[in-house]
Order: sequence, then structure tokens, then C-alpha cells
Amino acid sequence: MKPKPVAIDTTGLAALPVRLAEYRSLRIIQVGCGGTGSHLARMTAAVAAAVRDRGETVELIFCDHDTVEPKNVPRQLFAASDIGRPKAEVIARRYAAAWGLETTIDRSPFSAANYGLGGYWHDRTLTVIVGAVDNAAARREMARACESNREGAAPTVWWIDAGNSADSGQVLVGADTNHRHLRGSVQLGAVWRLPAPSLVAPDLLQARDEELAGSKLSCAELVAANLQSQTVNAWAATVAGDTLYRLLVSRDLARFATWFDSRSASVRSTPTAPSEIARAAGVRESSLYPRKPRAKAA
Repeated sequence: MKPKPVAIDTTGLAALPVRLAEYRSLRIIQVGCGGTGSHLARMTAAVAAAVRDRGETVELIFCDHDTVEPKNVPRQLFAASDIGRPKAEVIARRYAAAWGLETTIDRSPFSAANYGLGGYWHDRTLTVIVGAVDNAAARREMARACESNREGAAPTVWWIDAGNSADSGQVLVGADTNHRHLRGSVQLGAVWRLPAPSLVAPDLLQARDEELAGSKLSCAELVAANLQSQTVNAWAATVAGDTLYRLLVSRDLARFATWFDSRSASVRSTPTAPSEIARAAGVRESSLYPRKPRAKAA
């Protein structure tokens, strides 16, 4: 009996590298320094240090309005001596000392307007927002920040979003919340624009029942109640940190969505193949390529 042929997915072979707009300075904003964010911060700082060491101007900002509580120790990367201190301050000071980085602390809930985002952004500053939050309100502000990106120009605001449930999660990266802006995004053998996380997964912007009820448990409380594994945040942070590294340092990012399951130790990514980008964004693949000029009448 002949074995049945096995279908091989070759979509990944069509993946194209992500390319960024030319910029004068880089700004990395990590939003959330708790469950996933406390793990992610080390990698965010390492990326900032690598960019600085190659001679670029980089600003690193840690944003979180919470303080360290006893329930956060040791499930998040905090010590007993950190209790009562702002999470953003603890994280910023830790990695400023480790890498000699200049860091900024934002102790207010993230707001696009506070960073001059949400309208057209004309400065040649590239802003990368790394989200490690568990609420729709913060994600809506990150999506609003992406509205700074203009049609017909390479994006100046990118958004990496990490989220998780009990044992699984996802990391999405993109820039555009408007389908129209993806027109002509595939050029010169590279991808210059990607759909924002909120365009790929619109439910990220919808408040869950527990949020609306005001009774949402923290990551630490979910772990304590055995509703969230103790390692799932580290999984999310690792994938998000690698995404940031490949976007800004190695410049070989070739995926825009990754799903993982810590229980089965499985990871699945969606490559930056034009067909996959079009499917995720709900547009025709042909629209991702530059329009051909019309032939002039004789």
C-alpha cells in the first residue's frame, strides 16, 4: 500500500522582509510592566541598547500606572523590596543601570495624545509601541496612535501587541488601522506596511465582561487561582521580544502574527507573504502591489 502524499505548506517561502521608513531618531514605548511586561522589559532594554550601540538616537519609555503589590512577588519579576514602588520606576531603574540606558517613566495610563500621536506625525521619529496589557482601553489608545500613519508613506508608528489567556496567547505586529493604507505596501521585494493588531484581531478593542463589570482579576490573582499558568507571561514576552529584535536590530522580521500554547509547547506563525497579509486584512492581494501606470493613448 502506497503512503498517502503529505501536503506541505509552502506559504512561508513567499514571506518578504519587513522594511522601515528612514528615521532620524527612534522611540520605544513599552506599555505595561506587570505580568508579561516585567519579563519583556529586559528584552526591550536590550534592543534599545543594541540600537544605541550602532550609533542611533533612541528614547526608551516604560509606561505603567500600577505599583508593586505583595501578590506580584515573585510571580512577576519583582522583589519584596519593590513593594509599594511604581512598577515603571522599578523596571526603568533596573535596566538603566544594567545597560547604561537613559530611560523615561510614564506613570499615567497610556494615551496617544500624550506622545503627540493620533494625528499626522510629521517628525522623522520612528515610534514603536510594545503593548503588554490586559485591557481593551489601553489597546484602543495604541490603535489610535497608529492613526498617525499617512496613506502613501511608510509608517512612522508601529505596534507590537502581546496577549494571553490561561495557557496560550498571541503576539501581533503591524502599523495600519486603515485598509486603504495597505495599498502598494509590497514593493522592491519587501513589505513596508502591515495591518495593525486591531485590524487582524478586532476583538482586542472590545472590553470583556469582567472589564465592564469592574471585577477583572490581575495576572497575579489569576495565577494564584490556577486560572493562568505561571509561565504563560514569559512565553508571550519571549515572542514579543524576538519580534521587536527582528524589527529593529536584525531587520529580518518575516512574520506578523504568532500564536503559542505553553501546555503543548507549540508555536504557529503567519508569514509576511502577500497572500497572508491580504487574507488577514480582508483586502485583495493585488491591492498590495503598486498600481501600474496607465498606458497613454496614441
